[in-house]
Order: sequence, then C-alpha cells, then structure tokens
Amino acid sequence: MGSTAIFTLHPRAKAYQVFLFGQGVILIVLLALEFAFQVDALDYEGLVRPMCLVFSVISLWCMWAWYCVRGSFFDVYSLFFLSAVAFNGGQLFLEVLGINEGGLLNNRFPAQVLVSTIHLVLTCLAAMHLGALLGAKPAAQSRSTELSPDQALLNAKAVRWVGWALMAISALPTVIYLRQNLSTVLAKGYAALYFQGIPVGIESVWRVLSVFFVPGVLFLLAGSKGIRLNTAIAAAAMILYALANLLIGDRGGAGYALVAFVWLWHRHIKRFSPVGIIAVFLAIAVILPIVGITRSLSGDQRLSSDVVSMLFSVENPIIALVRELGTTMRTVAYTLTFVPSERGFDYGLGYLRATMTMVPSLYWLTSETYSSWLVWTVAPGFARMGGGLGFSFIAEAYANFDWLGSVVFTLLLGYALSRLVAWVDYCKDPARLALAATFVAFTLQYARGESAGEIGRLFWAVLVPYLVAKRIVILARCSVNDSRVCDGKTILPNA
Repeated sequence: MGSTAIFTLHPRAKAYQVFLFGQGVILIVLLALEFAFQVDALDYEGLVRPMCLVFSVISLWCMWAWYCVRGSFFDVYSLFFLSAVAFNGGQLFLEVLGINEGGLLNNRFPAQVLVSTIHLVLTCLAAMHLGALLGAKPAAQSRSTELSPDQALLNAKAVRWVGWALMAISALPTVIYLRQNLSTVLAKGYAALYFQGIPVGIESVWRVLSVFFVPGVLFLLAGSKGIRLNTAIAAAAMILYALANLLIGDRGGAGYALVAFVWLWHRHIKRFSPVGIIAVFLAIAVILPIVGITRSLSGDQRLSSDVVSMLFSVENPIIALVRELGTTMRTVAYTLTFVPSERGFDYGLGYLRATMTMVPSLYWLTSETYSSWLVWTVAPGFARMGGGLGFSFIAEAYANFDWLGSVVFTLLLGYALSRLVAWVDYCKDPARLALAATFVAFTLQYARGESAGEIGRLFWAVLVPYLVAKRIVILARCSVNDSRVCDGKTILPNA
C-alpha cells in the first residue's frame, strides 16, 4: 500500500477514526439540509455562493482524508473522485474564486434549482467518500503479498499473451476507424461526426473491435515489466493512439487512455516523481482546451494563419478546461427539474436496461438512454443533428432511486472502488494491475455518463480479458504438474 503511493504516509487507526467520524458528521448535516431546502421562503439567490464554498471545502477535505488514510493521491478511487468533482462541480471552484465568466451554468437555471443541484451533488460525493473510507479501514487492509518467482513469471506471461491477442484483433480495426473519423473531421470539422449516424455493417465491426485496443496496450504493458521492447511498443502504441484522437478532436478518448497508461506505468514499470506526474496532468490540461478550439475547423482552416491568433486569444487553458468540464452539472439540474414532475423514477429499471449491453443481441433495449432522453427533452433541434449533452452518474442514480436512494447508491459505489484499490494493492499481480488500469480507462468518463455506456465495455473489455489471463495461468500450472490444484480438484500423481 504505502510502497505504491506517490508520498508515503502510513495510516494510523486513530487518524482513521477521526476522518471517518468527520465524514459521517458531514453526511448527516448534508442530509438534514435537505429538509431545510424544502422551504420556499429561503433566500436561494444568496445561498448559491456559500454552497459553492462549502462544496469546495468539503471536496478538498475528502482528498486530504483519503491521502491520510491511504497515503496516495494517485490510485483508482482518487482518479474517479477527481473526475466526479471536476465534471459535476468544477464550475463551483471558479465561482468561489470569482473567475467563472458567464455565471454558474451560464445562468440558465433559477437559484433554487442551482442550490438543490449543488446540494445533491455534494451529498452524493460525501456519501461516496464515506463509503470509500469504510472500505479503507485499517483492519481491512492486509499487507501486500509477493508472488513466487515462478508464479510471477507465469502470470506476467499470461497477461502479456492476452495483451498481444487483444492488440492483434483490434489494431487494424482501430486504424481504420480512426482514419475514417480523421478524414471526416479534416473535411468537414468535428461536428460532422455527429451526422454520420449509427455505424452498420462492417463499419460497426471496426468500431466494436477498436474498443479492445486500449485494453490490449494496457495488458501488454502490465505483463512486460523488465522487457524493454514490449514496454516501448506499448508506449508507442498509446502515444500514437492518443495523438490520433487529439487530431480528430476526441479529447476523452485520448485523455482517459493516457491517464490509465500513466497510472499503470507509475504503479508497475517505473515510479514518476510527484513533479513529473503534476507536469503530465498540467500538459494534458493545457492541450485539451486547444484541441477543443481547433477540432471545429476543417483541414485547410487548421493550416491557416488565423489558427495562431485564435490560440493566443484563448483564456487561461486550465480555467477554460475546468469551466467546460463543469458543465456536466447541468445534466443533474435538468434531471432535478424534470424528474419526477415529467418523468417518473425508474426504481432500478435504468440499471437493469444498462446490464443488457453485456448481451449484444439485447442492445436494442438500451436505445432510450438517459442521455438521449435528456437531449430530446431539452434541445430537440440539437438532438436531431446527432448532438448530446452527456449525463452524470449522480443524475442517473437520482433518476432511478430518488434523492435518498442516490445517496445510498453512491455510498456503495465508493465502498466498491475502495475495495478495488485494496484488492490491487494486496497482491502484486500483473493481471490485477491490468484490470485496474483498463477499469480506469473506461470509468473516468462514467462521472459524466451513465451505466448504459459502461457496463458492456467493462464486462467484455475489462473483466473477460482478466478472466482469460487467469484461466491461462491455471491451465499452464496443470500442464506443468498434475499434482497441482486444477479447477478446485486435486489430481494425485500415479503411484
């Protein structure tokens, strides 16, 4: 645990109890405020800025508490928490600093809706962090176990084989898919991708198979520690993949994959210094707003001299990025506005529909996702052009389980993510690291999405490759020595 952190700070039982108690008090107070906000006579206009300040303080408290308990700002839970804060509350930090040009969510919502939205987001994040702290209690943390040299070699080889196999089936489809998108963008701009409709036939095959490219790179890297050629191939593949997506304008496709790759490299191949990690994320933060400006231009326009003046006219790129990421909070505000007044709660049916994506033949059952419902409700003209507003895991939880149910759901989510961190740290297994890295690559966008877009990929591109790698290990052990345990049955050698 401590050996994998950027900074070393061993958790202390007393400190853990203090943070757990403090987080519990915070959640109780936030739950009590829900009853206070039911009063229509409150001065909601005057509550917006104080709520922004409370959100900022509690978010920083949560990160500090996690650092003191786990000794790291750079693990699976921390990355998801930061993503959730940035997407669902990024603009609130700018409001506190007085640099949110255009107002909170462009002043599209009345003050009462804004206060209710901030309160729901903050309560869900506080609940998620309480769940994470419950999953990180010192009694539940075991010392990291070392695999024997033979086991480590066999596990690494199995993970490496899975990585090569995934890259073999996805490399060509990925090249074709990215090339088609790049050609479209260079000819007509990034918005033209929305007008292409749902791919069918062979184009849909390329798109589906391309999903396995990033998992292939990450599994290859996880299984290639000490093999310079393989790590160089993995790094080159990831860099080329990220550059291609940035040229297209797909900032998420590049950013999420790069973050997962950097985490895995730091965790398994060679540790970065804190300054190095900060430099990488600052570089990403500077590049993404620039890509957001240039992606709307066609190929000829990108080469014109006007691009240079456009780039120099951009405001502070980090502020621009935080403001843009924070617009995801509008999906929560819209959901609070329309649910349950115009659309009833789904009481778990939304998550049930999302699980159908694990079975490709049942994918049609998820045609009406929350994101599609929202854009057709709020901006039907934009929806007809193929546009979308995204969604939020908090808004999805609310649409399914109402206010209190969303708090319970996010608490369980935080606990699950915390246990995943402990599970990865418990055993230095490259298969677990590969699973965690691929999980990061796909779930960071869940903070601004919904389950229907994630469950299928998590099953087929994350869990299945991990299970295949573990199966290869079991079969290899059984073939080496018949006296080993095979599928839970001990086969005794012949006398």
